[in-house]
Amino acid sequence: MNCFDDNERCCCCGNSNANGNDRIIIQNGPAGATGATGPAGPRGLTGPTGATGATGCTGATGCTGATGPSGVTGPTGPTGPRGENGYRGATGPTGATGYAGATGATGATGPTGPMGPTGPTGEAGEQVTGNSASATNSSNATIPVVLAGTNIPLPDWQTVTSGISMNADNTEFMINVAGKYLIMYEVHLTTPLAVGTRLVLNGTEYSPSTIQPLNPETGFNSSVLVTCDAGVSVSLELFGVNTSAILHTGAGATLTIIQLA
Repeated sequence: MNCFDDNERCCCCGNSNANGNDRIIIQNGPAGATGATGPAGPRGLTGPTGATGATGCTGATGCTGATGPSGVTGPTGPTGPRGENGYRGATGPTGATGYAGATGATGATGPTGPMGPTGPTGEAGEQVTGNSASATNSSNATIPVVLAGTNIPLPDWQTVTSGISMNADNTEFMINVAGKYLIMYEVHLTTPLAVGTRLVLNGTEYSPSTIQPLNPETGFNSSVLVTCDAGVSVSLELFGVNTSAILHTGAGATLTIIQLA
């Protein structure tokens, strides 16, 4: 081993060799035994990260974990486009008949159809009687009504057959032939009054013919069938209040008697 450095100084003893001739060569002796390892020095700074190594082989798939709880339902997405119509299914069985609905309103009357042909003339019926009578007060007369009743004179349009007659003041018909009679009357006033109307037979009220309204009226009419003996008188009365009643012009009051049997 050379004991001098580049400046010719002895590395072992500090002497120099100025002329380079007196260099002392010291040979190293055998290496001594390795001393005990000293304590580890402080950890040095971490060096830079090395390059990433090659990816290793994928490991075996692990067991499936337990299913987690369901998440909150998200908002409904927009409706998708309508799909094509499917094939029509088979017709199902007929359902039970429902309840009948309410009757609808009556429709407008249709136009009148053409007149049909005239039917054959029937046989003439047997004429039972020709006895009849009719009379009217058509002169817009004023009738002074009393509570007990006032006969209405019937001087106009008199039609009287031989089986029936009229008295002199035109207030009573006299039935001269016994039989069944249809007796009809009408009274029409110009002003509503709370009067009553009735037929009087032989001076007695014939109740089935009586009309006595609760409220004032202007029109009254009645029809009755009466079986009469010969000699029965028939008159038409206004009654029920003390007042004056004014009859309509024309058919102000009418009394008609027809023998049926």
